[in-house]
Amino acid sequence: MPENTGDAPPLLLGGARLTDGRLVDVRIAGRHIEAVGTAGSLTTRGTRLDLRGHLLLPAPAEPHAHADTALTGPPGGPPSHRAEDVRRRATEAALLQLGHGATALRAHVRVGGAQGLAALEGVLAASRSLRGLTELTAVAVPRLLTGVAGADGLAALRDAVDMGAGVIGGRPDLDPDPAGYAETVLALAADRGRPVDLHTDGEAPARLARLAAMAKGFRPGLCLGPCAGVSRLPRDEAARTADRLAAAAVTVVCLPQGGCSCAGIRGTPPVGLLRAAGVRVAAGSGALRDASNPVGRGDPLEAAYLLASQEGIAPGSAYDAVSGAARAALGLPGVRVEAGFPAELLAVRGDDLAGALSLAYSRIVVHRGRVVARTSAVREYLDSGPRLRPSVSPGRDGPIPVPAAGLERERAARRTVGYMRIVIAGGHGQIALRLERLLAARGDEAVGVIRNPQQSDDLREAGAEPVVLDLESASVEETAEVLRGADAVVFAAGAGPDSGSARKDTVDRGAAVLFADAAERAGVRRYVVVSSMGADPDNRGEEVFDVYQRAKGEADAYVQSRSGLDWTILRPGMLTNDAGTGQIQLAASTGRGPIPRDDVAAVLVELLDTPATAGLTLELISGNKPVTVAVKDIAGN
Repeated sequence: MPENTGDAPPLLLGGARLTDGRLVDVRIAGRHIEAVGTAGSLTTRGTRLDLRGHLLLPAPAEPHAHADTALTGPPGGPPSHRAEDVRRRATEAALLQLGHGATALRAHVRVGGAQGLAALEGVLAASRSLRGLTELTAVAVPRLLTGVAGADGLAALRDAVDMGAGVIGGRPDLDPDPAGYAETVLALAADRGRPVDLHTDGEAPARLARLAAMAKGFRPGLCLGPCAGVSRLPRDEAARTADRLAAAAVTVVCLPQGGCSCAGIRGTPPVGLLRAAGVRVAAGSGALRDASNPVGRGDPLEAAYLLASQEGIAPGSAYDAVSGAARAALGLPGVRVEAGFPAELLAVRGDDLAGALSLAYSRIVVHRGRVVARTSAVREYLDSGPRLRPSVSPGRDGPIPVPAAGLERERAARRTVGYMRIVIAGGHGQIALRLERLLAARGDEAVGVIRNPQQSDDLREAGAEPVVLDLESASVEETAEVLRGADAVVFAAGAGPDSGSARKDTVDRGAAVLFADAAERAGVRRYVVVSSMGADPDNRGEEVFDVYQRAKGEADAYVQSRSGLDWTILRPGMLTNDAGTGQIQLAASTGRGPIPRDDVAAVLVELLDTPATAGLTLELISGNKPVTVAVKDIAGN
């Protein structure tokens, strides 16, 4: 996975709702919020993301994950601790949690014993590969630290810190000398300037009191969790314990979703009592589909929901446990949707926080000023209207028919930025098939809109998802339904060289207009058109080619008039089936010349990745500039 750690280009989040009910625009510059204003009041030279219908929140953080065992359940034998296996699982788990909204994660990793430092090596490799997408910090967790048996554990812990573990952790309850274990951890942490994060059930108040006494004044901070045993103490004893923890400035990290392999007691501590005493309480996910919790979700909003529904915590305070308190537990700066604060944000479909915690399926995640993940969901219910009109015989592997009134459907698709959903009109065209192969090869989700269901296998072979829709007869709403959730659309449809003048009008003009209207209705701003060199709405010739050029010109003019689209129009020269050279000329005017379809597809990919080309109409022929350089040059100019 490529590293991308530079500052993000300007980004405007438009029309978002805040928890106080205001509708605002949020302008982001680099890694921070530059300005917040009334909806519709701010402008940007960069990308604009329409967040109407979304609630904008500070992004959550994950204060307690287990990266070395994530995604290893249900049990089928002990999981592999080979560095590469752990790296793969840790990366997948971090991306899953990023999709939920967590832009920073703290992952506990066992060190020492038979596995040595292999698991830590894998997690640190995952952390490096994820830079620019999320921040993954490893907590080194040795088993024993005292006595003869603990010598190896202490050596492994020191090596783990030298290797790059950012936090020193442990499980003092499992050591024959829990107090000695904690003293060893705190001493090493003080020497190395590392925070401490310890597992404890918290069922022994005397032990917790001693931990609190040792931690008093410790910097950069101590987290204890999951502390579910505190809920089993008599209330007066629990209250005294809470007071001691508050006096020592200890953060308690609870795990409402079900604990972890290092916890002997499931459940949550008395969160309300702890908060009332002044204890900072953060909420984490714990196990993510491992042997201790095969159904762990790793979803911060699920943790907040459980705090609200089962512990009686107000929605705002419950969400703070997975956002503000969680970030503070990780030593990260606070986030508010105000100028000057870090651009670590989560947009969820909904109007208020309670609704978001209840049904937050669709999410957009911003990290360091970039949109790094999206989850889109659409749900429709069967009513008394007309049933689905299938375009093809239904089948598990068949193309997706056009949704119609009465369709009962739920669709959810998660992707990470760099991995986009792109819908292509004319999905079986020669340029479109090439484009679909390129997009699929780099991990994008390509969707090809076709009229003939018999072409579906060709699209699947190219790596695209076929959707059957006749753009000559479809309505704007039917087409918009196909486009909802897309990051960009490409209009590459054409009536073909053997068609007559009538279809030049219904496809090359009419379908292009329909697709533009549908993109606006679906809220998809990025719109790339494959037009034709010489397209001219004022061409009055009567030959078929003249009609074609007029239809293309009228379609281009219509797209250029749409303020709701970030359009780019590409006008290739004479198309050939020669192998692409990757060398092109791209400009407002190039003069006539040939261009391989391979190179047209490559340019389309680059245009999709370069929003600064929005508003440009470009001609394309073969030349002497690499595709990437040519597109970046034209965007810069």
